[in-house]
Amino acid sequence: MFKVVRTKKIKITTVTAAFILATTIPILSFYTTKALAEGTNQFNIEQGLDSSTVLFADILNSGETINISVCSTTNISIWNTNGTPADNLDDTVLVAASSFTANLACGSALPNPITTAYKYTPASIGTYRIQISNFQARYDFSATPDNITDPNPNTASGRIWSYKWFMNTGSFAEAKATNLDMYVLVPASAPGENFVWKLDLNNFSGNVYYLAANSLGLDAPYSGLSATNASSVTPEFPIYLGFPATANNGSNSVPTISNARFVDDLDEDNIFSPNGTVAVQDTGNFKFDTNINNANYAITIDTNQDGVFGTGDRLLLGKANNGSNTVNWDGTYPNGDPVSSGVFRAQIQVRSGEYHFIANDVETSGGTNDGGSTWANGLTIYRAIDANTTENTKVYWDDKTELSAFTDSRSNLPLGVTSGSLVDSDSDGRADGFHTWGNFTGSGLGNNNNIDTYVYGPSSTATVNIAVSPDESGDTDGVPSNTELGAENFGDGNGDSLPDYLQSDVTSLNNDVSNSYNTLSSTGTSCDQLSNVAIYAENQLSSNDSKYDYPVGLFNFTLTCLNPGDTANITVYYDKVYDTSTWTARKFNNGVYTNIPGAVFSTATSGGNTVTTLSYSVQDGGDLDADGLANGVIIDPVGPGILGTTTTAPAAIGSPKTGIQRHNVLAKELAGIIGLGMSMSFIIFENLKNRSIVKK
Repeated sequence: MFKVVRTKKIKITTVTAAFILATTIPILSFYTTKALAEGTNQFNIEQGLDSSTVLFADILNSGETINISVCSTTNISIWNTNGTPADNLDDTVLVAASSFTANLACGSALPNPITTAYKYTPASIGTYRIQISNFQARYDFSATPDNITDPNPNTASGRIWSYKWFMNTGSFAEAKATNLDMYVLVPASAPGENFVWKLDLNNFSGNVYYLAANSLGLDAPYSGLSATNASSVTPEFPIYLGFPATANNGSNSVPTISNARFVDDLDEDNIFSPNGTVAVQDTGNFKFDTNINNANYAITIDTNQDGVFGTGDRLLLGKANNGSNTVNWDGTYPNGDPVSSGVFRAQIQVRSGEYHFIANDVETSGGTNDGGSTWANGLTIYRAIDANTTENTKVYWDDKTELSAFTDSRSNLPLGVTSGSLVDSDSDGRADGFHTWGNFTGSGLGNNNNIDTYVYGPSSTATVNIAVSPDESGDTDGVPSNTELGAENFGDGNGDSLPDYLQSDVTSLNNDVSNSYNTLSSTGTSCDQLSNVAIYAENQLSSNDSKYDYPVGLFNFTLTCLNPGDTANITVYYDKVYDTSTWTARKFNNGVYTNIPGAVFSTATSGGNTVTTLSYSVQDGGDLDADGLANGVIIDPVGPGILGTTTTAPAAIGSPKTGIQRHNVLAKELAGIIGLGMSMSFIIFENLKNRSIVKK
């Protein structure tokens, strides 16, 4: 299937019309003028239509006619939906269960044109609901310009849609699969605006299944995830068989996030105790403001604490309000158990135009016939500009968090993949840009499960911190948490023996020097999340420094900042007081050792101990940033490692302490608004007194 990719941003809208009650007399006509239609020839001749499918027809001009063609005798009912296109609201019956004689052959291809269609001409424009009472092996529905025009079943008109397509093929076999394209109409930020998403199904095969579309995926608590049929689905968006005739250009408004924070349910601070004292601060609330309508919030709490907002984490997905938002979290893992004590980071996203495609009980998408040696490409999603033009987008799915027991399950969180990408980054035989599963049998990932694939338009991100305590005895120092962020003296900045700040952005590692510790921290106002901290021996790197040795190792770390180009202040805490008169601060980047400009050695009190410190500043995209890009892309040129050993320790002044223990007492931390990651250079500290050390 060919796709035209355009990089120019084009606006899309939809017309929301008021529909008028109409009653008229059905007219049966036989004429030869061709028009567009949709049904069997779009799905595949083997894809039978279950009678549970409730259909809708958009009538946009006076005199347009609804055409119905089926191959089994059935009852037909038609309603005027009174301007509200929903199948569960009060509307007016226009044709009440009228007995209808089949006008197609169930075992034959559809004729073109269809000259035997049942025709109903509404008196007014509007959306009309249609339902049949029996399964149909052959079927076609259309809106034609008048009652003398016959439908062409080969091309979809973009007038027929359903909230939930129920299909019945009678088999799991590849021969029954469909390569259908569907179009989903999703509201954008302003009235009359919309996104159109093109669902590209490939080798898509189920026995009895249904398809649905909405903004949240499965109902809570499984929103945003694939899950078993114990989950439920609430349809929301129209699914068309052709590019919607009602679609018009709209804007690409980007949402904003401000005042992002987490507070306990008493609105005191960001510490709560879901597994502590019963009924005392058992839950907490994420709070944020945004500027956009028809948007979602997606809050991902890094409950598995792997530093990644994605698979295995707790996800809260819901509708965002234009203005202030409050989202409750009960402090549980995805499985419902209370989280353990500690600090958790959470990502808040506001996303516009979000569309989740739910495939219920679909055994195969793309699939394999040889045990996984080769795979055909499964489904993907594009943004549709018109009936012939699409734009690539990012496609997401998480089959792992709830369906990890299935060997076929995958997840591409948190970054997603480009729709239609043929790259196979994990070498599993499946192209990254397609959601692919199954082997054309009745078992596997899709069987009796709801598989969610989703996309969204422009979005914004903020990151906040949460502290979970074993109990909630209260904060007795009376100091607001925003003044306690990054407090010295191991977090007890006011000296009351109560920790003011849990140093979640501090990592301590053994450096094999007197069994002591090195500690790394960031005190920047917009860059305060450290991760992937490691210490390397020189012989672990791609080249050695011909001039200096590094007896206390080389640091590597990742730092998360609020904006591209932000500057962070970095402090390294040694394990004791050293003679730094001969020390030079150095960095290792892409095989080259160079000095760190502006670095300052000093001393500080940490955990009640006086230690040596090294401080310097680094800018995202600057010389010390390993990726050299001010775009938040995290690139680690060496990767995680372990501390190397040295033959001689640096000279110390005074007696060494017993070791700075990593702080693990819970306390307050102001929720930070942090969205983009940046990878910093290696920080290297040399003791020139040890130049005589034999090279490692």
